[in-house]
Amino acid sequence: AMNEASTEILLESFLVFDDEVGRELKKVLEDAARRGVRVVATIDHYGSPDLPREFITELIDAGVDFRYFDPQPRLMGVRTNMFRRLHRKIVVVDRQRAFVGGINYSIDHLRKHGAESKHDYAVELKGPIVEHFRLLVEGLLNNRPFPRNKPWWRSRVSPVSSDRAMEKGVPALAVWR
Repeated sequence: AMNEASTEILLESFLVFDDEVGRELKKVLEDAARRGVRVVATIDHYGSPDLPREFITELIDAGVDFRYFDPQPRLMGVRTNMFRRLHRKIVVVDRQRAFVGGINYSIDHLRKHGAESKHDYAVELKGPIVEHFRLLVEGLLNNRPFPRNKPWWRSRVSPVSSDRAMEKGVPALAVWR
């Protein structure tokens, strides 16, 4: 999906490592940015604290808007606010497709890593629900608070659906906390 992007890639992830998988992600993001695609990558600093400066600099030089979530300095080598994390894993492409779930970028998430490999799962979303996830990501980027009207279970908001989704019986509602 990112290779096919023509206007925008918004990415949030907890883990990005400088390994085979992380470098492939880096290349895809750089290529998209060089094609004129708006690329914003927000990575959790706690989950990915050891990305080399060159890794980040090369992304930025290619035109990627790279951001660390909560890049607080360590106090005598210790992270003082260890509970402030961006554990969301979201990718939104061209306002048309979103991927939500477990999306970490490291070699230990590949099957070829062996029996010890980790398994992440995500869903691909299409239709009006994608805009909800795009707004969620943009809210973080622009430091906007999210609406906190009623708890989701008391909300009167109808699930967002498209004709195509309803034909398949797949109504959707974006809920965040």
